[in-house]
Amino acid sequence: MAQLESRVAYNYYLVERVIRYLQTKDAALFPFTEAMTPEQRRAFQRDLRDGLADLQDSGSARKTSAVGYIMSDDRLREIIEKWERSQPSPTR
Repeated sequence: MAQLESRVAYNYYLVERVIRYLQTKDAALFPFTEAMTPEQRRAFQRDLRDGLADLQDSGSARKTSAVGYIMSDDRLREIIEKWERSQPSPTR
């Protein structure tokens, strides 16, 4: 079997960081959350949970075995980047 793409599709540390943030709500893990309103934080947390569910359910959503399916954290990255871009840049 040939490897078509050498990029690592799943970043364990990103997923660990997301889980730790959801458990602790520690803004140091995602500094841009400090500028968020409580409603925005709840929406961000909901999006992160959805992204984790997508990662976890990647095989079962197609009613197939997840064995051999390459997990991808692309959805989590998209969520984090979208929210980070939506926050005002810190002034220097």
